[in-house]
Amino acid sequence: MPSPVPPLSLLLLASQLPRAASQSACVVEHCGAQLARCLADTACRGWSLCNAGCGLGTEALACNQRCADLHTPLRGSPAIDAFSICTISDHHCVPQRRQRCAVPRNTLPALELAAFEGDWWVTRGLNPIFDCFDCQRHTFSLGAAGEPKRLHGALRYSVKRDLHCSFPQRCEYVRREVNQSFAQSNATGHLANHGNPPAQLHYADDWYVIAHRPETYILVYYCGCNDADCGYSGAVLYTRSRSGALDAADKAAVAAAARAAGVDGFELSALCTPDNRACPGCGSTGPIFYVLK
Repeated sequence: MPSPVPPLSLLLLASQLPRAASQSACVVEHCGAQLARCLADTACRGWSLCNAGCGLGTEALACNQRCADLHTPLRGSPAIDAFSICTISDHHCVPQRRQRCAVPRNTLPALELAAFEGDWWVTRGLNPIFDCFDCQRHTFSLGAAGEPKRLHGALRYSVKRDLHCSFPQRCEYVRREVNQSFAQSNATGHLANHGNPPAQLHYADDWYVIAHRPETYILVYYCGCNDADCGYSGAVLYTRSRSGALDAADKAAVAAAARAAGVDGFELSALCTPDNRACPGCGSTGPIFYVLK
């Protein structure tokens, strides 16, 4: 059994974790026990101290996401969950960041869910915080007819340890995977994943499929909300090919769909290009791909 954490240590860490004195007081008053358990847990301690350095600026959200990706065990952490639920969901020590997510104007009026089945690669992305990881291979399957959330996705991606490393260097990565399930709205391209538990900060994602060519590409714009951040958005271009190669007609169709969405800054030319050249299990002849977790 770990030794109890002295109250002074709690105060010192609490003063670093939140970004204002009132938030520090909130953590100490309401979540001291959860903070003590976090300090006694290796993964949670690393995660919390990483977040302590994220500050208040425009880069804070990206920093928070990177801390989670680098320090959260692949199968989760009860200590991290308990501390997050207490400070964010239960007592709002960290105020929710709210913004408006513009819903695209051109969601497909009809979509067969079977179009998603199998493996797809994210080969272009809009939001640099969520959409630009290397080696994003998402595998979709369909549940039984009548299942409320019938479309199931195993969303795998890889987090680079050193952001300055690039192919063909021998870069180290941390393997990540999340699972999502979606309900379809009236057989359209609107897919919803709502009603998630406190450990996932009650997140709700809405995907809007705005372009699709069978077995070639799917263009998805999304809006999301959770107890910490409501109104985040992004987009991904799925292709069956991990290289993302499309012919001229397909590129033109994707570019036109992005423009027609009516979302500021959503242009094909503005999207990042994840690097899928050295992904595990791809038969790559390039550098060794390190999976650390």
